[in-house]
Amino acid sequence: MRIRLTFLLLFSLICSLANLGGQIVSAQVGFGEAIPTPVISVSPSNYYPLDEVLYLEGRGLAGANLEILFEKVSGGSQPVLVNTQSNANGEWYFSQTLELSSGEWSVRARVSDGYNSSAWSSPRIMHSVVSGFFLGSV
Repeated sequence: MRIRLTFLLLFSLICSLANLGGQIVSAQVGFGEAIPTPVISVSPSNYYPLDEVLYLEGRGLAGANLEILFEKVSGGSQPVLVNTQSNANGEWYFSQTLELSSGEWSVRARVSDGYNSSAWSSPRIMHSVVSGFFLGSV
């Protein structure tokens, strides 16, 4: 009990020092505390990987590392795991091109601090549409 109390006091002191001047250096939760599940608030209905940049945004724990998982609903493709970080207000975004095969993809996010992870967010479904043609000879 004494060791745990010492750890919590030290943890509080570190967090206070990290928050000096209103700046959050990194977000952590106390030992044994549950990490809140992030929310995906913006995701496309359709994504055209040959033409577009995929844009997602949401909210979560301030200053936290987030993992975003793309899984093809029907299987047949490897899941894709990417990372981003939330800002001091807990807002995060992901903006990048991804090579996703045609079909429905489930998108979920979670916070991971290297030791613990939150639960995965509710899945969002998006359609990846790969189409096009070549002009001339190859």
